Amino acid sequence: MIKLSHARASFYLAAGAGVLAWGWALYAVPYLAVVVGVDVFFIAYLVRTLAAVPSFDAQRMRDSAGHRDEPLWLVLIITLAAAALAVILVISVGSKSERDAIVLVMTLASLPLAWATIHAMMAWHYAHMYWRKADKEDTDGSQTQDGYHGGLLFPGGKPPGARDFLYFSFVIGVAAQTADVSISSSRIRAVSLLHSLVAFTFNTVLLAAVVNVVVTLA
Repeated sequence: MIKLSHARASFYLAAGAGVLAWGWALYAVPYLAVVVGVDVFFIAYLVRTLAAVPSFDAQRMRDSAGHRDEPLWLVLIITLAAAALAVILVISVGSKSERDAIVLVMTLASLPLAWATIHAMMAWHYAHMYWRKADKEDTDGSQTQDGYHGGLLFPGGKPPGARDFLYFSFVIGVAAQTADVSISSSRIRAVSLLHSLVAFTFNTVLLAAVVNVVVTLA
């Protein structure tokens, strides 16, 4: 039996919570159903991720590396969903009725939640890439001494845990580049390049959405 990684299990649980919230909102507040469902998904994923961070040290990350990882395409789908929310935001500010104001607030809240969720997902993906067993295709010299893929050189030289991967991922999310963590793996370098492009694009869309809100409500 193949076990699910923590990130993948978190996604399924958060998706279930989002669907339930969407179903409830269809009857209670139908004009907010989509935004409520998406917000609950983001919040549930982030809460479960943050709750797990203290217990996911290097040893536990290593032990769970063989479980099924969250595929990169899933992160890209979440990114597209976040971009769609930005479009909803632009549309919703066209009117200033009470209902539209509620939609605006809920959608505004979803943007930073979506941003954080994307980079939290990427952090678990980097962890899985780092702690998986090296194979014959790993010929770039990034492997650790104990036979893992490695590929990230963290300051201090200690084996990385969840906090370290979250740090690496969110630095890319903020700056669209790395800081004091070096990349020695061509595979991780390719993923981080895509991550940087996604981060830059999303940050640009987020800024444009905020400017649009300020101009419209002025």
